[in-house]
Amino acid sequence: MLKFRTVLFSHDEEEAKRGMDELCNDDHEQYSEHMKSLRSRMDEWAICYRQTYSTYGLNTNNIIESSIRIFKDVVLERCKAFNAAHW
Repeated sequence: MLKFRTVLFSHDEEEAKRGMDELCNDDHEQYSEHMKSLRSRMDEWAICYRQTYSTYGLNTNNIIESSIRIFKDVVLERCKAFNAAHW
């Protein structure tokens, strides 16, 4: 996870490519294949390729936000507290 995070947040394209090559040459075959499929779309998710977009420092989208909400609801068993005045 740490290696992938360094690829994701690297500001240099060469550093990102070197890190991704390491991930694609992993000993675990399924992980390696998954990383190879992600490498073909690096320009969409790696920060070094997204510097020309006006993201205003926000590197998220609605799909990511909804998956975080589901994670918090299901995995962390978040309780939603309601007040009687809300009804």
